[in-house]
Amino acid sequence: MSGLLRSMQNLRIDEPGHTASLFDTYARQLMEMMQELQRTEFFSVMVPASWFSPLHKDLHAGLQVAYQEIVIRTIYVDLLLKARELLQLRPTMADRSTSLAALLNPLNSSEYILLKKYVDGLYELNDMLFKFNNLKSAPDARDLDSLVMYTFNSHLPESFMGSYGDFRKLLNESSYPLIDLKPYMQMARQTLSIIYEHFLNALFSKNDSMTLVSRIQVLVEQLQSQGHKQAIDLTALRNAVGDLSATAPSLGELGSTWMDGKILNLGKEFDSVLDHIDMSPLFGRDVTQYLVDQTAICFNRFKNFLLSVNESIVDKNTKQQSFPPSHGLLTLEKLLSSLFKLSFMVAPSGPTFSTSIPAGKLVYWDTSLVQQALNIMKDFDGFISKDLLTYPLSIQENLKIASRINLQEVLIGTLGKAQTFIDTPKNINPGSASERMLRAQINDFKAVADTLGRLLEILKQDDVSKAYLDLRELLCFQSQWLLEHIDTHIKQHKIYKMKQEEFSWWDGKSGAAIGAFAVRDSNDLKHYTDTQRDTLTAAVNDFAKSIIQLLKSPAFDGADSRDETLINRWIRITDQVEAYNKKQPDNSLAQLENFILKDLNSWDYKDVIKNIKAKDLQHDSGDYILVILRDIKIKLLSRAEVLQRQQAISNYENLVSFFNKNLKGKFPFVGAKLEKNQGEANPEDIREFFDYFKEYGDSTKVVLDQLYQIGTPMKDVVAFLISMENVRKFLQSYLKDPSIEKPTFNIKVDFRVARDKENGGQNIVDWYVKTDEITTIDPHLDPKTKGSWTYGNPITIGFKWPDIESTPKPTSDSGQAALKVEGPTAEFVYDSQWALLWMLRDCMAPQGSYSKIATPNPYVLKFSLPLTDQTYTTVFNAISLYEPSSKPKGPGKIITVPTFPTTAPDLPEKIKEIKNKPVLTEGIIEAADFNSLIPVGEPKLEDEDKDKEAEPKEEKDEKKKEE
Repeated sequence: MSGLLRSMQNLRIDEPGHTASLFDTYARQLMEMMQELQRTEFFSVMVPASWFSPLHKDLHAGLQVAYQEIVIRTIYVDLLLKARELLQLRPTMADRSTSLAALLNPLNSSEYILLKKYVDGLYELNDMLFKFNNLKSAPDARDLDSLVMYTFNSHLPESFMGSYGDFRKLLNESSYPLIDLKPYMQMARQTLSIIYEHFLNALFSKNDSMTLVSRIQVLVEQLQSQGHKQAIDLTALRNAVGDLSATAPSLGELGSTWMDGKILNLGKEFDSVLDHIDMSPLFGRDVTQYLVDQTAICFNRFKNFLLSVNESIVDKNTKQQSFPPSHGLLTLEKLLSSLFKLSFMVAPSGPTFSTSIPAGKLVYWDTSLVQQALNIMKDFDGFISKDLLTYPLSIQENLKIASRINLQEVLIGTLGKAQTFIDTPKNINPGSASERMLRAQINDFKAVADTLGRLLEILKQDDVSKAYLDLRELLCFQSQWLLEHIDTHIKQHKIYKMKQEEFSWWDGKSGAAIGAFAVRDSNDLKHYTDTQRDTLTAAVNDFAKSIIQLLKSPAFDGADSRDETLINRWIRITDQVEAYNKKQPDNSLAQLENFILKDLNSWDYKDVIKNIKAKDLQHDSGDYILVILRDIKIKLLSRAEVLQRQQAISNYENLVSFFNKNLKGKFPFVGAKLEKNQGEANPEDIREFFDYFKEYGDSTKVVLDQLYQIGTPMKDVVAFLISMENVRKFLQSYLKDPSIEKPTFNIKVDFRVARDKENGGQNIVDWYVKTDEITTIDPHLDPKTKGSWTYGNPITIGFKWPDIESTPKPTSDSGQAALKVEGPTAEFVYDSQWALLWMLRDCMAPQGSYSKIATPNPYVLKFSLPLTDQTYTTVFNAISLYEPSSKPKGPGKIITVPTFPTTAPDLPEKIKEIKNKPVLTEGIIEAADFNSLIPVGEPKLEDEDKDKEAEPKEEKDEKKKEE
């Protein structure tokens, strides 16, 4: 207790941090100790010393004195501190009203509460100071008790109340200073001015966003159309509407609110505050009048502001000329309260709307909530098209914007509540519980797809961007997720998949479809395709169709996550299945089944190569069904390519073997050095070679199919077979008719050509050609000089000089083995089996030794004959080989002797390396054009594809009919 008394005596009221609460704490502790001591008995029968001790009496007396001194001192200090706190009172952020509702009822505002606290506080403080300064004359303890209650917030003990007479004696004998606040009058008035101005500004100032005027201004500006529309704060708007709705009933009738009076009349409570100011010794009537004048000025400005609000809101065609100041605000309250009760203007709530499906999850939709979202959208459309027109014109546009913004949040919240996520089943295999769950997921989505699609289309039309984009994103994601799993479902059912994925087992004969799909016969194959089609149709109709119809909506155009490849694939599948069911021509499903049932079952490998082109299989059409068809064709063509290449290799090697054994080195299959021949080729061997050639394809391009495509390494091989084709053309009359035993050629002889180049030809009196033992072509006998020569017959060209002794005669020449001379006659005799060709090769005139223009026939023969006078006669004869015209008087067709090949080249190593590899189908090697390998000077082949394209339309139509 002693320590407590000393601490209280050492306190100084002018030290910073000492407040009334500190004094109260010490004084309260002292009072509690005194009351405890008063209840304590210091007498004990067991302690004889206590029988006569004055301790109890002395303690109580000492405490009473201390109580009197310290309590009075504490009250004094506390009154001074309370006065200081009041006079230094200043508004803080805690003294600012945070809602429109508080400001619309000014007496509920934090600013007014602060004002009332200050005025009432000073009023009560003045009363306490009066009681403190007059304690010595107080007749009883009630004033002291009031002071104790004011400072300590507790009453005096009853025991003290009973002994107050003794205390008053001590009080009168003691001296303590009186408290006078008049020196602080200026401070009190300054504080009052600040707090009252704080109150007026809260209601009427335009310079602060938290004031009543600013809040109303912001509300109106948000609602009114502006040249530069500001973003609408829906939360603030909703709060403002809520404040208006909550406050409107307490404001009174329109025209009778506190905003409508001539002066600011806030009621008796506010008048009481002004009365306290008026009666306060620190203020007085002059202060009160100043405050009233300031209030009137601010209130008039406020009413003018409200009238300007009225003018901006009220439509110009309204008949009533004037409205009370509160009209605009209360009108807004009525209209906005109605608006915010509509379904699309409720406060958004619900879980976060997920725009994507979490990994490992499925999403289910609550049908009723999805329908509710659509109904909300319809409510909005109804409001925009009808009810909005009843609102003031100046606020219609921004109300529309605000409604749209809130609508999208409400829709997102509603759709968020409509979503439920569950774990995705694993291993969705046919017939499993997982597949049934997938079916349930698709059926769930089908139930809401139409509603969600309509909602999305409406959102796009109304340009509710966030809700539209979020919903589009999710629906796109979910739809594509489902399509991917339907893809998996189809793949797991192996729609139209061959039992044997590759055709390595295929021998190239017709009937490949039976083995590919492991069926017994064509009937089973038809049943198989029917089953596959039914499965695909069910997947489309039961699963994909509703999803595709949704995704085909223009509302999905431009979605970032849109998988065009996946969507277009399923659009094609759906369209093609529907086209098949409607029996529309050329649908891909019919193409696939026709190929399986007809082409694949009837073609051999040659038909495959003829009808399927690798270049047509290079690109994916995007049609799932055509992809299956393309896959089958690729595998089929790959096998056909290998089979054809293997067969072509075998065929060519057979031709090479036959050529080398029977024709190579034998005339006319020899080079320039005729003397190195190994005999003469038998026409029957040539016929047999071309029998093989015909069997193997009958043309170089066909025989070398899947070989020539390799390109440059095949040039020599191609050149060899083309030269053999030229041989066939040369011998075609013999080769095409098996009944003809020997080659025969029609010839025409032109004697004594190129006379400008001859020497001594004028001395020859007779010219002739013998084509056998008895047939002679003589211009004297037949001016046409035509005849024929047959294989095996000799051929002779003769020249005869005059049989006159004085005329030089021909003589033998050891350098010309074919030259035979007898008297005045010289003959070049060729008696080999191919005598005509020998003569042409042996006697061919060198280039430049005659004029081509003057001598246009293909073969000009030059003959140099030595004479007895050691001179030479040089003459030129021409022989043309021709085919008779089919017309009686038509000119024959000149034929030329081909260059007979001397060797048959082996296939290049590259061919052997790729013998068993479908390099062309797989695109490992780009197929060469056959024409690029044809030797220079040989005619190019016409493009078969171009020929087909050039077919007349009528012929194409006729072919289709035949098919």
